[in-house]
Amino acid sequence: MSRLPSARDGQLIITPGTTPIMVGSAEWFGWLSGERLSFTFASAQGTFTARHEARAKGHFWYAYRRKAGHLSKVYLGRSADLTLEHLNEAASTLAHERVTGCETQRVTVTTPPMIATKIMIPQPGLDPIARPILMARCLEAIEHPCTIITAPAGFGKTTLLLMASEELLTRGWAVAWVTVEEAEHDPMRFWRYVLNALDTAIPEVSKTARQLLATPRPPAVEHIVTLLINALATSTQSVALILDDYHRAANAANDLALTFLIEHAPATFHLVMATRATPAFPQPRLRAHGKIVDFHVADLRFTHEESGRFLRETMHLAVAPELLAQIDERTEGWVAGLQLAALSLREQPAVPDDLPPPRYVAEYLVEEVLNHQPEEVQSFLLQTCMLARLSGPLCDAVTGRHDSTTLLAKLMQAQLFITPLDAEHTWYRYHHLFADVLRERLARTSPGRSIACHWHAAAWLQRAGLLGEAIPHLIAAQAFDEAATLIEGEGDRLIFSGEVAGLATWMNLLPREVLLGHAHVCILFAAGLIFRGETAEATTWINALTEHLLQQANVSRIIDGEIAVVRSILALFSGDFITGATLARRALDHLPPDDHLLRLLAIWLINITGIVDEEDLGAISRRMNEMVEQSSGSGNMLVAYFALITRAAIEMQQGYLHRALHTCQEAERLMEYPNSMITSISRCLIGDILRERNDLAGAEVMIRQAMALALYPNNGEYLMDGLISLAKLHAEHGNASAALATCEDIRQLIKTQHLAALDLEQMEMARVHVLIMLGQLHEAAQWADERQRLREMGKGFPLYRDSEDIALARVALTRDRADEVFAPMQDICVRAEHNGRFHAMLEARVLLSRAHWVTGGCDAALHELDRVLAVAAAEGFMRLFLDEGEQIADILASYHANRSPSRERTYVVKVLAAFGRTVPVESLAIPLSPRELEVLRLLATGNSHGAIADALIVARSTVKWHVAQLYRKLGVNGRVQAITRARELHIIA
Repeated sequence: MSRLPSARDGQLIITPGTTPIMVGSAEWFGWLSGERLSFTFASAQGTFTARHEARAKGHFWYAYRRKAGHLSKVYLGRSADLTLEHLNEAASTLAHERVTGCETQRVTVTTPPMIATKIMIPQPGLDPIARPILMARCLEAIEHPCTIITAPAGFGKTTLLLMASEELLTRGWAVAWVTVEEAEHDPMRFWRYVLNALDTAIPEVSKTARQLLATPRPPAVEHIVTLLINALATSTQSVALILDDYHRAANAANDLALTFLIEHAPATFHLVMATRATPAFPQPRLRAHGKIVDFHVADLRFTHEESGRFLRETMHLAVAPELLAQIDERTEGWVAGLQLAALSLREQPAVPDDLPPPRYVAEYLVEEVLNHQPEEVQSFLLQTCMLARLSGPLCDAVTGRHDSTTLLAKLMQAQLFITPLDAEHTWYRYHHLFADVLRERLARTSPGRSIACHWHAAAWLQRAGLLGEAIPHLIAAQAFDEAATLIEGEGDRLIFSGEVAGLATWMNLLPREVLLGHAHVCILFAAGLIFRGETAEATTWINALTEHLLQQANVSRIIDGEIAVVRSILALFSGDFITGATLARRALDHLPPDDHLLRLLAIWLINITGIVDEEDLGAISRRMNEMVEQSSGSGNMLVAYFALITRAAIEMQQGYLHRALHTCQEAERLMEYPNSMITSISRCLIGDILRERNDLAGAEVMIRQAMALALYPNNGEYLMDGLISLAKLHAEHGNASAALATCEDIRQLIKTQHLAALDLEQMEMARVHVLIMLGQLHEAAQWADERQRLREMGKGFPLYRDSEDIALARVALTRDRADEVFAPMQDICVRAEHNGRFHAMLEARVLLSRAHWVTGGCDAALHELDRVLAVAAAEGFMRLFLDEGEQIADILASYHANRSPSRERTYVVKVLAAFGRTVPVESLAIPLSPRELEVLRLLATGNSHGAIADALIVARSTVKWHVAQLYRKLGVNGRVQAITRARELHIIA
């Protein structure tokens, strides 16, 4: 039976071995439009078989799934309707419906709703005055890759961008607008709005990136942005992406992704942002390369002449020159202050002598404006000021009115700091400054009224399905139990996906007694604190919860198991692996099988204890693979990520750099929030791999990204490996002060964040290596003497004995004590053969090679390198040699002179080049025949064996024989190696 085409995790495989097609791409819809009868679909939401069936009005797609002996069916629609979101929704419907026979259902997409007004260019609230000089400068700046307008509220940033957008549209540009809010701190939500805005401006330009973002396992944001950049490069139309109020979403993840976009976007793309705070971009570098142009308060202030025109033309207010001078002096060209002054002067045509200084003028004038409004308007403004967006129905729910839609339109006509968000004037927002002052007045004058307004807003938002927006209103309304219940429903999902920032933010706003009264919420809070690196705070909360439950005599087995998981993590962070494993096993006894969050976390905790217990690494790696399948299958991407990162760390210990890098990348693709704090762990590991390959620049980029994501100097446990690599990078560059300062920073992090003593041991061993790299041998020798003294007293850390032996061996070689190296390094090699920790074996054999060399055992030294290079050449190890200094370079040079051509010998040339050494050009011991040379040249141009046979008019078997002779004479095992080796020997160009 032939195999059906399969769409899995967003990619269609038509037949095994063919290039995948992205679901939702043009190729996908082209494939669907052919004579396709059916395909299978699988994602985290579920599975089904899709069939294209004839009906009276044409052909339509249906999804079928057999469950418990019954066949269920849902209607999918026409081929054009088969987007990835639509297919995922169908899978979810079939997976969760009750089986009632073969029923047909229509599927609607239930992805989180987009607020359409946020990607519309807002309507101007006031008629702006012409500012030709500023507008010309702004339009000139927008020609650059990035324009940043930074100023406090009320200086006309949005108005300037609206005027610029209008001019850009007349010039034939496309304009994509995003009104940014705090919810866009979530990188997935932020890019979802950005991509949809760009699609609105240039239809389908971000379609592939947007659909990939919607997959159950979206890749890292850098991959999404890369797809966007590639799509933008195919468009000839200039486009401006405007991010208004970017400061509301500014964080390390969004800043990094936008920096990547700025640096790599095509010339037709232009990013423009208005913000109250300068983004954390690498601005000096970007500015030096002409990538960024800045606007600040001084650029936006109204001149005296512009202030007069604004009052006359926009506010329709005639002002005497003397009064204008007073207003201008007090507002200092601040347009919001001018507007407030104009509204006040309509009722009081004079500026009081005691007018406060500019920084207080907003509060003063808003009160003056409010006092002259009708009572119903004052009441409406105060009751609705806490809403981020206003619509008639929402305002009706908050105020109890039935005419809010009409009143909102009147407020806009009265120029009372309200801006329409869409052309239909359905949604509005208050000017942020105006809303802030109104909220402060409401809280001061009518706190009870404020609470009632929040309560009504929360109720309406819940009914609308906007739970994330309802929770802050419930908290503000002091409806803490209701908020905790909503959080509990969202908590597991956020932890699953690794997004703990929003969860912790909500929970931090709940009173202590409410959190303790919702045990599961409190446990999730503690877990979230741990994942944010706040272990001390997590310990305080879990202790408080335990005490509270004992007082209530209300500790269920499930809650006890959940608490045990949190305590297990804390024990492991402190280095107490035995207690951690014991608590995790206890948790497994108490947690139900369907607990896909904490139970799976407990299983992972039990497994990782084997890494430090000298268990066979291969067996642990296989268990990690099982955990990845089990966790991702249940939607628990957090544990799946941890399992993959654990596997990557094991692969590093096994000496498999290629595998480890691939596993790290796979882990980041798995995360729903690839730039969350937790992914700093994988960035550090990638940085360590790149450093080992001698890609020092790439390594530092990854480590700096990790530090930004982990909010350094917080979360030391996440950054430990990365900071150690950073210290070695500084040492490699000869920057002794930075290298040793980084080591001291690590020491302080361990102390202040109460990390495990094992972390301190890891740092000490790395610091000794740094001291040797820097040539500070006296201090390294002092450390070695103290460590030997502790050993004689029976003190030390057995878990780091191999690392300690390696560090002591390095010091011994600097002191001409090679005899102290042989026995411990040979012991490490024996243990490594047993438990698969081959990275330690590689280090030990390099040190054995050095020890043999200095004691006259040249052959033994080269023999040790034979074993090392067999792995190093395959995996790309470079720092393994480079960190050992010039002595190992001498041994490598001898190796090259005394060994026959081979892959390992070729790799030695590369390592010596990194040392700054060259080797003489050599010739082959057995020269190539003319026919072999012909075959080699044809191989180098990419010809297959069959094509070479045709070109030379010989049998294919003859070509294979010549290729085998080529490989033997060149000392290689494959085509790529043969071509590389031939070019090194200058046999071919």
